[in-house]
Amino acid sequence: MTTFKLPVRYYSVHTAVPPSQLTLEFAVTAGKCHKCRAINYDKKYPFLCNACSFCKYAKFDFTLTAKPCCTVDPIENEEDRKKAITTINSLLEKADRIYKQLQLHRPALENLGIQVAEHSTDRPEDGGGQGGGVSGSAVNKSIQHLALKYCGESKSSFDKLSKIIQKVLACRKELVDYRDRL
Repeated sequence: MTTFKLPVRYYSVHTAVPPSQLTLEFAVTAGKCHKCRAINYDKKYPFLCNACSFCKYAKFDFTLTAKPCCTVDPIENEEDRKKAITTINSLLEKADRIYKQLQLHRPALENLGIQVAEHSTDRPEDGGGQGGGVSGSAVNKSIQHLALKYCGESKSSFDKLSKIIQKVLACRKELVDYRDRL
């Protein structure tokens, strides 16, 4: 086995190094990524790293703002119109069922709201220097039941109903646009 020993030359920061004295090792480190240490053999000082897309010259920040939207298939002929009407009818039936479920939750939520209101008026005000705060475990049971009932059942039903109504409105808008085109 043959071993080669290459002379290692160290240059200070202020020393000018002629290009003829640059070693292969120094050229390799010139193309290394600062983040992932990948070597780019095509360019010595690339703008973006080939492996991780890191850029030492610029910083890219992207912010996306989006909101949910409702889309429906465009109506182009009579068959599409009939299909849209069928879709609207089925969505309205589904919305009616969800609305009836919400109506069943309403009395229980109103009773729990009344209990919370009564409990808050019966409670004496604490002025005894405790900072006006309530300990973490001393939450009113009525408030807990109200929050669980609303967040667990009513809110999800209401969100479903809202989405269905948006779809129905979008379908109706397409129907009106189709009718105006005729």
